[in-house]
Amino acid sequence: MNAAVPGAKQLYVLALFLGIGFLLGSLYELCRFFRRLFVGERPAAVMAQDTVFCAFSFFALFFALLAFSDGRLRPHLLLSAAAGGLAFRLTLGRPVRRALERLENAVACAGEQLLRPFFSLSGRVCALLKTAAEKKTAARKKRTEQRRTKKEKSCKKMKKASCNPGKKQYNRK
Repeated sequence: MNAAVPGAKQLYVLALFLGIGFLLGSLYELCRFFRRLFVGERPAAVMAQDTVFCAFSFFALFFALLAFSDGRLRPHLLLSAAAGGLAFRLTLGRPVRRALERLENAVACAGEQLLRPFFSLSGRVCALLKTAAEKKTAARKKRTEQRRTKKEKSCKKMKKASCNPGKKQYNRK
């Protein structure tokens, strides 16, 4: 665009950047929804997602400026994009957030219902593994006791005074 751009085209570009800001605001709400659904509100996750979103927004605005304002940085276009994001926040932001929170609750409940059989199955598997480990531990203790009693019997036969079945015997030279 040069200085002699008709007013209609300037208004068109201004409205376009308002729309881009509005879309970026709605995209942020969707990103926020997915972050809460999958990652949670941990500060590191929030910072990482916000950094990625800011980089995406920067490139989207950069390419829009290249395409619609001949590569010139026009502050009023950036302000109109910010105004579009603010317009989303003030108009549709709250209803969209509420709808996404309801959807998040529904997904969480559905996920719990779908995963409950797997959790009960995993609980059964864990119980089986625990009983198997307990049996293995009991068998190990039984073998150890058998070795001790065998050693005690051999000590009694030999009538060794230095024989102590509870401790290991080391050969010292």
